[in-house]
Amino acid sequence: EFEPFSTFICPECGTKLRVPKQFAGYLLEKICGRGGMSTVYRAIDPAMSRYVAVKVMSDEAASEEAVRKYFLMQAQLIAKADHPGIVPIYESGEFENLPYLVMKYMDGGSFEQLLLNKQLPEIPALLNNLANVAGGLQALLRTGIIHHDLKPGNIMYCSDGTAGLCDFDLAESPLLGGAMAGSEDWASPAYVSPEWLEKGTEDFRGDIFSFGVTTYELLTGQIPYQTDGDARVLLERRRHPVYLSVEELN
Repeated sequence: EFEPFSTFICPECGTKLRVPKQFAGYLLEKICGRGGMSTVYRAIDPAMSRYVAVKVMSDEAASEEAVRKYFLMQAQLIAKADHPGIVPIYESGEFENLPYLVMKYMDGGSFEQLLLNKQLPEIPALLNNLANVAGGLQALLRTGIIHHDLKPGNIMYCSDGTAGLCDFDLAESPLLGGAMAGSEDWASPAYVSPEWLEKGTEDFRGDIFSFGVTTYELLTGQIPYQTDGDARVLLERRRHPVYLSVEELN
């Protein structure tokens, strides 16, 4: 009689428990994050006795056939790239008419969360993590994939010291026939490339730009560009950048 994700006290032992929700053979335990297209849950995989992350498409997004197809083909994209700098996807499918992806559960959270909580790895380990993510980007490029949304919030950390790139909702690939997004409204203002602001499109160098901004922020705690203003203002700041070097800040 309890609602999914609510908590209750076990009458036998007094332990505080969370009510899971059954979904496609998994037990969804709690919400880890929400986006415009989907919700990510921490879940138990009973068959493998492990935690996983289950990304479930929203009802609204699932009502659009092209978006459904795009979402489900993410698993093929990741399998094709096959690199430890990318969070692996174990399974994809549909349950109760909702597409879903099952991924490795990165229990350390995102680098954005670690940065906010001042819990980032020490710089040598952090640089190793970033180098691994850069290798993941290179593997994506070899398969013709552009991420388009690289930022600390889309790099996940695991307690075993590894890190990986995730969230391919905006990725572009010949396999998908183009990109899901084509306007600045989809972009993250702090990390987006000048080309994206000016033209609404970019090639793989846009990922390199966003990776550079991400690295700067993780090493200094600051972003090199302010995020307020329209596309014209943001573009002007990138053309005439004024920010301190990493060494001056850290």
